[in-house]
Amino acid sequence: MNKSFLLATVAGGATLGVLSAVIYGVLLADFFAATISAEPIMWAVTLGQLLSAAFLTIILGWKGVGSAKDGFQAGAIIGIVMGLANGLMTYGRRDNVETITTLIGEAVVTLFVYGIGCAVIAIVLNRGRAAA
Repeated sequence: MNKSFLLATVAGGATLGVLSAVIYGVLLADFFAATISAEPIMWAVTLGQLLSAAFLTIILGWKGVGSAKDGFQAGAIIGIVMGLANGLMTYGRRDNVETITTLIGEAVVTLFVYGIGCAVIAIVLNRGRAAA
């Protein structure tokens, strides 16, 4: 773990958090109203975003992603797979938490949030490589 990894993780976590807040809390609040808690536990949400960003930073580092475009593409693939996987598990375990429509919506949102988050992570990682 080095400075570049930490900076990319923080930048990615902030990006994931802000995008999620805007999309889930403002733009699509009515669409996701049945699946989002009225009183989120912010420390858990923040820690989850940072852990997600750390995971994405590790993957992009292993992959050697060299540009924001490559980061977006990798993040979009990870996002759609993780969005569908988590949505299906939630759908299968809980009563009336999600419908198939919200599951697909969740996957599409995750695709964009992870795509943009990974683009930011790639930019920060590559700045760290350039400085080294």
